[in-house]
Amino acid sequence: MAKKNISVYLSFLLRHRPETIHLAMDKHGWVSVEDLIQGVNEAGKYQLDLWKANEIVLLDAGVKKDHLEVTDVCTCCNPELLFSHRASHGKRGNLGAFLCLNP
Repeated sequence: MAKKNISVYLSFLLRHRPETIHLAMDKHGWVSVEDLIQGVNEAGKYQLDLWKANEIVLLDAGVKKDHLEVTDVCTCCNPELLFSHRASHGKRGNLGAFLCLNP
């Protein structure tokens, strides 16, 4: 993985999802490098909550939280509703998304 991607991943974990790698921040928001490395190594692979990541990007872009709807529909668990790369075991498919911007 490229250095930039690792940096982005670690920043995301530290800012938004420290609990996913069992990090406990101190009262000032600090964590030891050793604990960070151990947490990432124990996780075994990189994981990203795309729902939350997209929400963060939209909020940072100025979209109001009450203008967002986030679903909890799992594409892998509901292949009859949505295409899932995991559920299809890597077979290609199509997925469409619609976005409406109201002035």
